[in-house]
Amino acid sequence: MRRPTVWTPERVERLRALAAEGLETADIARRMKRTRNAIISAARVHEIRLRPRGRGGFTIAAGAARCGVTEAEFETYRLVARIMCGMRGTP
Repeated sequence: MRRPTVWTPERVERLRALAAEGLETADIARRMKRTRNAIISAARVHEIRLRPRGRGGFTIAAGAARCGVTEAEFETYRLVARIMCGMRGTP
């Protein structure tokens, strides 16, 4: 059985910052090289609110961070994709 990873103050602050960006738990886990369950457990222990699962918690900032572009570029790409797919509803 593996020994548990120690959550140093620096790791907790990084987790807090990534969660504040609105990233999905799986994305945070990949960036921190931890499992998704480890991220969830640490967030509970340190009272860090993670984004809810599913599309309901989607933010432009999270999408832009995930794609590596600015928020303005991401919003443009998203609107163009909606128009090309025939989904002209409100963004």
